[in-house]
Amino acid sequence: MKIRILNFAPALFACALAACSDNLVPNYNAGSVSELENSPTPTSLATAAQGMLYTTRTDMEFYTVILGSMGREGYSLIPSDAGWQNNLSTMNSSFYSSSFTGWKEHYRDIRQGNSVLHALDKVTGLTDAEKEGYRGYVKTMQAMDFMIILNTRWDNGAPVDVD
Repeated sequence: MKIRILNFAPALFACALAACSDNLVPNYNAGSVSELENSPTPTSLATAAQGMLYTTRTDMEFYTVILGSMGREGYSLIPSDAGWQNNLSTMNSSFYSSSFTGWKEHYRDIRQGNSVLHALDKVTGLTDAEKEGYRGYVKTMQAMDFMIILNTRWDNGAPVDVD
């Protein structure tokens, strides 16, 4: 039995090495930035615009629950998450720093919107009304991202030239 295993060991090693040689799989759910900048299509614009909505919605849990709890306008009633009550009562700073993902998602969203706005001049296959619809949508989502950034920074202000 040991001899058979030793005979197959090099073959198994070669198969494992060949299987791990190229494991980079492109993200088929999101368009690439180079495609959006160089040769945008209506599909890549739609994907980028939908991504802006996703980014804004995923961070709303922090915005409403944590900030609402800190300001005492809201309270999390999720029974499986008892850490809220303990961390809120002790004002555990590590809890807030680990829960708050920062402003990077919102700034990334704003920059993605800028890429969409720049790509609208290059894209073919869209009417002028559709392009204006994209412009209005992107600027609305960017305004919402700036509002979230400014509301969480209070009087400190925020950089707004992020192009």
